[in-house]
Amino acid sequence: MALNLASVLNNYDNTDINEYFLNQDKTLHVRQFPENEKLFLLSNEYLKTTKSDNSDFYRECKSVIIYKHDEGLTSIANGGTSIIDINMNKIEFMDDDLIEELVEGTNVTVFNFEGTWNICTTKCTDSYKSYFNPVKSFGTMFDECLENDGTNRELFLELLDKSQFYNFIIVHHENKYITDYTEKFGFDYKLLVNNNRDKNNIFMDIPHTTCSANILVSDLQNKTRTELSESYSGLVLNRQCPINNIKSTFRIMSDSFLLKVSRKPNHYAKWACVLQTFLNSDPKYSVQQYIMDNCIDEHKLIINKREVNIIGMFCLLYKNTALILNKMVLYFTTFDHVKSSFTKINEIDFAIINTSEHSVLKAILTTMQYGIKHKHFKTDNNIIMHLKRNVRIKDFICILRSLKKLENKSFCLNTNTYYSQYQTLFLNLIDEN
Repeated sequence: MALNLASVLNNYDNTDINEYFLNQDKTLHVRQFPENEKLFLLSNEYLKTTKSDNSDFYRECKSVIIYKHDEGLTSIANGGTSIIDINMNKIEFMDDDLIEELVEGTNVTVFNFEGTWNICTTKCTDSYKSYFNPVKSFGTMFDECLENDGTNRELFLELLDKSQFYNFIIVHHENKYITDYTEKFGFDYKLLVNNNRDKNNIFMDIPHTTCSANILVSDLQNKTRTELSESYSGLVLNRQCPINNIKSTFRIMSDSFLLKVSRKPNHYAKWACVLQTFLNSDPKYSVQQYIMDNCIDEHKLIINKREVNIIGMFCLLYKNTALILNKMVLYFTTFDHVKSSFTKINEIDFAIINTSEHSVLKAILTTMQYGIKHKHFKTDNNIIMHLKRNVRIKDFICILRSLKKLENKSFCLNTNTYYSQYQTLFLNLIDEN
């Protein structure tokens, strides 16, 4: 039987929340709100799930705010379902489809809980601690969008209904990816796009926001595929399945837009983009080609006057990181194969990593425990592939930073001298951006 979010919440058995959702899908993440222990942010990694019977549930977990109470778990806000990418040449439009022009930006969810307004990004409980541009948070960009329209956050929130949650898209000139809106909105554009519809699927009227343009299905059905690609780089299609009533969101993109997306990783740091290109493993677009196209200085890939092979560096970083993480799991826990359970050991040393500074490292160790328990990680290669496929580059960099700071601890010792050198080099390259 296919899973859905409602049934998973209803069947909560009062166990550890992180472990509970990992049991449903090992790529899900649960983050507790620092200021309220009752609230949790459940999110996925935008990955194509390999479980066909689990795909609807996975997409529902794009960004869900969960309230834990005595009776169980309740969803009180969500950022919509994960978008499914479709080539514009392969879509057939239906009369009941809701279609709008694609807007590029950062999604935020705004909701009130127990008298306090919260502004979250898809994966971060506090938008003011979430960054693409390292000097300006998404929360700050949210404020600037409002100020650009003559108001401020405090006044704007007073206009919202405390019993509702809201989704907005931050479109900001310092948060560009593929599309540059300078020609449309001016060189320093800052605007908040309203992504909220009422029961009749009409955009809600919210002051100080704008809406993306609705497009009639008939207008699209009358165009050839070539005309569609020339008219729109991308569309957003909202469709409800007539069988199970599950709503899905599709991002419909032209060939030219898809090509740009595949060859322009969405990271602020240029060397993180290089790493993403390596992970993409596109036979038609190599790491070297990306470096050339983006004029990245390879002369910095030097250690002790020796030129570093960038592919070899990335391979070793993933391999040895996996080995160290496996060693840490074994150091901090023992596994009872009969009872299929872990027992904590060396808890004094564990206190060293049980801090906000090493929260990402701690989270990946929890995921690895789950993978070992359920026999997903039978070999070192299984762990390496998990890091490459299921761990965001931003989080992998955080793990590298934590391991670097802990490299002299007994539970984190590494015997490969090249790994330590590559670790330092790569983190320095990231910080130079």
